[in-house]
Amino acid sequence: MLITSFYDNAFSRQFAVRLRRSSESLGIKCRLFNRTERGKAPPGTGWMPKFLFDTLKAYPDDDLLLIEPDTSIHRRPDILLDEKDYDVAVHYDSETLAASGPVFVANNRRVQAMIPLWEELDRRYPERSELDNLSEALGRRHSGLVVRRLPVTYAWIEQDHRTKYPRALPVFTHFKTDHLSSTRIKIPS
Repeated sequence: MLITSFYDNAFSRQFAVRLRRSSESLGIKCRLFNRTERGKAPPGTGWMPKFLFDTLKAYPDDDLLLIEPDTSIHRRPDILLDEKDYDVAVHYDSETLAASGPVFVANNRRVQAMIPLWEELDRRYPERSELDNLSEALGRRHSGLVVRRLPVTYAWIEQDHRTKYPRALPVFTHFKTDHLSSTRIKIPS
């Protein structure tokens, strides 16, 4: 398995580098991508499906785990490394059934056939999150596509989950830094 993540600027890059170090400390390969170098997604589309499709093609021997850069890995993700009987793995919130957390995709034809549908749903429904569109794509008929529902410990957000699951030991913790201030301030010239 190859962990893939991204960064847009110096602020998110520092988190991505930390993620790579924690991944490699567990013996898991990690590749970081500068999202600004990949070009903008066409208007009204998300970037995740194209990113995953391109990365699957670039790394044909690896299954992929797309994870936010502001995530820490606390322990070995046994489900993702040891179980091989599914094509996609994602966490579904027990109350809303919304997909969240990291997205695992096997590098196979079934997944590659599903990704264009996900892209189409992103184009058709740009107001919805990409993970909502992924959920719909996964709910449609595919040639034998198997989805693994990940436990909450794979999509852990401390402030959201600790009171509900006080004894849980997260595998991944997403810190949700997208609304934090950067340590860099750009002064217009």
